[in-house]
Amino acid sequence: KKKKKTQKEKETEAAAMALDNSNNAVADSKNTSSNQPTNEKKKDTENKKSSPDTSSGQDGNQSTSTTTATAETSGATNTTTERLPKLVVFDLDNTVWTPELYELYSKPVVGRDIKLFPAALKAMQELNNEAKWSKTKVAAASRTGEIDWAHMCLATFKIGQNTTIDDLMSYKQIYPGSKLRHFKHLHEDSKIEYSDMIFFDDDTSNTSEVSRLGVLCVYNPYGLTEKLWRLGIEEFSKRRGSGDRSGATVGKTSYYYDDDYDDDSD
Repeated sequence: KKKKKTQKEKETEAAAMALDNSNNAVADSKNTSSNQPTNEKKKDTENKKSSPDTSSGQDGNQSTSTTTATAETSGATNTTTERLPKLVVFDLDNTVWTPELYELYSKPVVGRDIKLFPAALKAMQELNNEAKWSKTKVAAASRTGEIDWAHMCLATFKIGQNTTIDDLMSYKQIYPGSKLRHFKHLHEDSKIEYSDMIFFDDDTSNTSEVSRLGVLCVYNPYGLTEKLWRLGIEEFSKRRGSGDRSGATVGKTSYYYDDDYDDDSD
């Protein structure tokens, strides 16, 4: 049998339990108090990580803005480059030089019997020297029967101190026949799409058939002029920039000469 507790023992035990409970409550209160700043500090740290730093020159919005601006600037540069043709193609007779080779009775002396149009020389110097054309190729597409003379002229006419037209041109298609054949070979050799080409020629039969391939053609019935060169490049940029990749012919609409030819390109 268990020994029955006396009244005094019961009172002592109750007092001990009360003291024990009181100590536990104090301990809990201390733990709660000490943990709260830690939790708040942790939340503050997390908030700082998730919130942009608003200190001078380093806030999140400025960083994003800079990245966006850089991307937009880069995009604008790329867009400008893409709007330039990847292949500039010149007819030779009556576009780059005059007279036409078939009009000569013997091998021409370059600079005496045959001469470059000033605007053609200037355009080729621009293509050779200006950085914006660094990714653009240049080609010739000629139907002349005087093939050897044409190659000789290209290798002799200089556009710089040590640079000839032949040096500038990456592709040369020079032989009689339809210029559809010339452009088929230019496309195969260069791997450049027709819609990325521009073609300068003095014969509407050539520009008509080549434009159907998707090439932008510039008709220059009396040789290349500076205004027609600029018109062609600007028209290419405008059309391709707007998403129009179709072929067309721009330039003079009439073969007949008028006194204001240089100022009246359609």
